[in-house]
Amino acid sequence: MAVIQDLPVELLLLIFEYAYLSFEKHATDAISLPYPAHALSACRLWRTILHLNFIHLYIDEYSSTYVDQISRKIQESNPGLPLDIFVINRSVSTVYNDAEKQKEHQIIHHLMNIISPVVKRCRTLVFNLKYSSSLPLLSQDFSGPAPDLLVLKLQCRVVDGSTQLKEPTITDPFIVPKLSVLALDGLTFPDAFLLPTWASQMKGINLDTLSISHLGPIGHFNTKRLLEYCALPSRIRHLILDDLHLEPGHLSSSSQEDLNSSRSDLTKLSILNPRKLSLANMFSSPPLRAFKSRAVLPYLCLAGRNLGINHHVVPMTHHLRLEGIPVAAGMAWQGFMCAMNRYFGKKLELVQCVGLSDMHLEQVGRACERVDNLEVVVEEGNTKCLVSVEGLKKMVRVREEEFRRRAGVVDALDECEVIRLAYKNYFSPDLEKRWRPRPVPFRRLRVEGLRGVLSEEDRTWFVEKVGDFSWA
Repeated sequence: MAVIQDLPVELLLLIFEYAYLSFEKHATDAISLPYPAHALSACRLWRTILHLNFIHLYIDEYSSTYVDQISRKIQESNPGLPLDIFVINRSVSTVYNDAEKQKEHQIIHHLMNIISPVVKRCRTLVFNLKYSSSLPLLSQDFSGPAPDLLVLKLQCRVVDGSTQLKEPTITDPFIVPKLSVLALDGLTFPDAFLLPTWASQMKGINLDTLSISHLGPIGHFNTKRLLEYCALPSRIRHLILDDLHLEPGHLSSSSQEDLNSSRSDLTKLSILNPRKLSLANMFSSPPLRAFKSRAVLPYLCLAGRNLGINHHVVPMTHHLRLEGIPVAAGMAWQGFMCAMNRYFGKKLELVQCVGLSDMHLEQVGRACERVDNLEVVVEEGNTKCLVSVEGLKKMVRVREEEFRRRAGVVDALDECEVIRLAYKNYFSPDLEKRWRPRPVPFRRLRVEGLRGVLSEEDRTWFVEKVGDFSWA
C-alpha cells in the first residue's frame, strides 16, 4: 500500500493548496498558527515543498481579480528562491470550440504579460492548455537568460490546424543552461529549433526527457528535420514522440553519423499514436540504425491503434511495451508473430492490445525465449476478451517444454550480447544454423483486467510454476 511519502510532489502540492484554501475559508481564530506552520513540522520533504514558490494559474478561474491576486503572489514570493509556474486549462473536453479557443488565446496573451518578466526566475514553467494555437512560442514570448530553468513544457490537447510559423520578434536569446525536461507540442517544436540561438545551445545540453507531440507537416519540416534536431543534445535519456504525422525526408550522411553516435545513450524511447510516421522506415533508415546495429535500447514503448507492428518495428531492446496496438487478424496477426520472433529482451508488456488472444500468448511462450517477466493488461469491461486462464497456462507450459528441450544449451554471454547475436542471425537463410538464445522459464507474470475470479487452485498452479504471480 502506498504511503504519503510515495506521492509525487505535484500531487502533494495540490493537497497543500486545497488545505490552504480550506484554512483561509474557515480560519477565524487570530491566535491560531498560520498555515502552513502545522505542515512545516511534519517532515523535511513537506518543509522543502512548502518553502518553494509554486504558482498555479487556472484558465477557468480567470478574471481581473484573479490576475491581480496572481500578480501580488508573484511580487510577494521569495526573490531568493526560484519560481515554479503552472498554467493549466482544466477542461477535459477535446471537442473543438472556436469561441473557447479565442477566449483561451486572449487569456494566455494577458497572462504572458505577467509571466514573461519573471521567466528568468523560473525553475519550472508548464503550460498545459487545450488548443495548440494558444501556446506561447519561444520566438515570440521568451527572451534573456533563465539560469535556473529545469523544466519547460508547452503542451496542448487539441491541434487546431495552425501551420504558419511566425517571424521571430525576440532579439535577446532565450538561454537555458540547466534545462533537463523539455516538452514541445504542435508548432512550438519547429518554432524553437528553427531559431539558430536555440539550436546552438541544444548542442551542448544534457536532457533527461525530450517530448515532441502533435506535430504535422509544416512547410519543409519533416521526419528528416525532426531526427536531425533530436541529434543535437549531448544526451537524451527518454525521447517521446507522440501523434506525429510527418513526411519522411532524407538525411545527409553527416547527420546520420551524428544521430547514430549521439543517440546510443538513449535509455527510453516512447512512440505513441504515429500517423504518417512509418516506424518500419524509421528504424530501418540510417537515423535510428544505431538501435539495429550497435546499441541495445533498455526500454521501448509503442502505442496507438493506427500502429502496425512487425519485425522491422522492434529494434534491439531489453524491455518492450506494446499498448493499444491491433494484433487481431490478417496483417496485424502476421506482424505480431514476426515481431515476437525477433524480440529477445527480458520484459514484455501487452497492454490493451486490440484482439489479443490465447494464440498470441502461445506465440510469446514459444518465440520470446528470453522473456521471463510478462505483463498482460486487458481493457476493463472488454466483453470480447479472447485471453483465458487456460491460455495463460498453455503459454507457461510451452515455455517449460522449450526450456527442458534445450536444457543442455548454455549461453555464456551477457544479455546485451545475446540480444545482438540473436538479432543479427534472425534473417539467416540457413534455418538449421540460425542461432537462437536459450529459453528461460517465466519468473514473473502479472495479469490485469480479465473478467471473473481466479480460483485458488489456479492461483496455486501459477505461483508454483512462475513464482511471482499477480492477478488484479
